[in-house]
Amino acid sequence: MPGLVTYEEVVSGEIKHAIRFTAPQSRREFVWPARHYASSLTGSQYPRMGERFRLKATFDITPYPSEVQVILRAMKKYGIILADNGSAWYLSGKPDSRWNNDHLQTFGQLLGANLEAVDATVLMIDPNSGRARQPQDLLVDFGPASGIWTLYDGAAWAQLHPISPENMITGDLDGNGVDDAVIDFGSVHGLWMHLNDASWVQLHAMSPTAMVTADLDHNGKDDVVINFPGAGISVWYNNTTWTKLHPFESGLMAAGNIDGAAGDDVIIDFPGQGVWVFLNNRSWFQLHPLNATAIVTGDLDGSGRDDVVIDFPGAGLWQFANNASWSRLHPLDAPRFVIGDIDRNGRDDLIVDFGAQFGIWVLRNGAWSQLHTLSSEGLAVGDLDGEGRDEIVVDFGGSLGLWAWFNNSAWKQLHPMSPKSLQTGELKRRP
Repeated sequence: MPGLVTYEEVVSGEIKHAIRFTAPQSRREFVWPARHYASSLTGSQYPRMGERFRLKATFDITPYPSEVQVILRAMKKYGIILADNGSAWYLSGKPDSRWNNDHLQTFGQLLGANLEAVDATVLMIDPNSGRARQPQDLLVDFGPASGIWTLYDGAAWAQLHPISPENMITGDLDGNGVDDAVIDFGSVHGLWMHLNDASWVQLHAMSPTAMVTADLDHNGKDDVVINFPGAGISVWYNNTTWTKLHPFESGLMAAGNIDGAAGDDVIIDFPGQGVWVFLNNRSWFQLHPLNATAIVTGDLDGSGRDDVVIDFPGAGLWQFANNASWSRLHPLDAPRFVIGDIDRNGRDDLIVDFGAQFGIWVLRNGAWSQLHTLSSEGLAVGDLDGEGRDEIVVDFGGSLGLWAWFNNSAWKQLHPMSPKSLQTGELKRRP
């Protein structure tokens, strides 16, 4: 049964999931990941099925027996989920004669005041699935001397390939819930895929000038949109078939669901032709007659539709919101910017590097704040620790190396070297 604590887990020293618990009374409602309610009570003083609580980080677990500390650490990291009616705050475990009941009785010292309610819906991928967002991994090219490395779980480095590539992107090409890496090794080696963090497959003999992943046909598999020099834009659909998308070339592309309909849309800058959108995998429309220097997408207002953020050279940063209207975000141009939800409120935030004079700033919930006085040589976002908030990964260059702003609260150095490029993705299957 999901959520049960087993003796084997405790002996291993780590529980890697949330734990089931019961309450005497619950509400006639449920919240993700629950699928049912078990009550006729409607008062807001009763918890909903699926309600998640977490042991406060400040709670001192050292007085407890060592095996109980394993469970308490899981309660701090993953929390507990209301799964049934029963005794108050009763944790569910798999029966086993090896349990020390005297030690388990120490859970009776815990109080409801020692826990805090948390919104677990930020981890939801699909309301009809219990699958949750997992920690994302960091894919880093450290240049010709070191090649490509992956940082797993924000902690462990492993070399992926000794050759330094021209470009890297990530996406779930085979729809199995794990991201694959698409890597351009240049004109000598061409374009390759690293599937399921396990095997290399050549995707094309040519080296592209731009590429992006997007689920254009809404079938759960990311497609790869690629510009090949002299050949225009093509799409690798469903990890099986090449299709020509446009005869013109582009060096700048982004993807996102800008109209809320099924499937991702592709935003493409055509030199001399402005910015265009391939909408719903079937039609083109011009988004703006000016050309862009950078494009990203993300849901800045929490509407469920991705907004398009573009830097127009000499005109500053602009936002095309809800597939409807343009607004200016900032009068300054920005050499680089990325989007992610760094405060776990369901709205994406815009992280912008305004250059050496102004440093890095964040547009969060409509307000600008400075993140760092230094400028960067590279930016990325991703939930490296699986906590539900995106980390901001910053290459400060030179002797400063690679850093991350964790949980919107603290800086941590990831590596002393400055990388050539970086990407994030869920590259490893986790339990």
